[in-house]
Amino acid sequence: NGWTNASGWYTSMTWAAPASQAGGQYLLGTVRVRFESNDWRYPGVTVLGENHEGKISQWKAGPRSLCSGHKVGQLRNGRISYDRLFREMRRELWSQIWIFRISGFILVWYALALLLGPLEVATCCLPGCMQNCFADQPEVPTCCASFLPAVACTTLVTGIVWITILPKVGVPLLIFCGCLILLGLILAMRSACKAYGAKARVKVDTDLEPLLPPE
Repeated sequence: NGWTNASGWYTSMTWAAPASQAGGQYLLGTVRVRFESNDWRYPGVTVLGENHEGKISQWKAGPRSLCSGHKVGQLRNGRISYDRLFREMRRELWSQIWIFRISGFILVWYALALLLGPLEVATCCLPGCMQNCFADQPEVPTCCASFLPAVACTTLVTGIVWITILPKVGVPLLIFCGCLILLGLILAMRSACKAYGAKARVKVDTDLEPLLPPE
């Protein structure tokens, strides 16, 4: 009948061009088909959705939820338990979730680095060795300085979202964000105190300079 079976594919060269038949390759006119069906030895299926008067459709999140309008629906072969079904769905979305999380953090970090861009002139106040290192790349110190604020902002937003869904995850995130903010305030106060002390010492040294006698 002109059909050959190889690895589940049925191939026919009946309608192939003469050039492709001579070459023995699957080129213009070659037809290939494969048939797939359910395994009727296990006819049961698992459906996830909303049952409305005997009709199952996708479940839609209400307007008061954080994911308003989001639809959920699954159809899987075989009988799958509730925990296994949601575990498999979570595994399928795991890479996508982390791509969004990391991308969001990078965007926040980039925005804060641009916000601190005018402080690049402060590199001239660094010690001599560090000033030589960052002379050609003044944006490096501001990029490093914006890392902790970016982590704090990302953790704050993530904690606020999670505390409405799963408080045992959201509360530690908010606590961690509070610790980062407290650490930033302590470092800022220490830097301000050191700058004030250095200014006061310079002023005292200037006031104690002996006056030269008049000639």
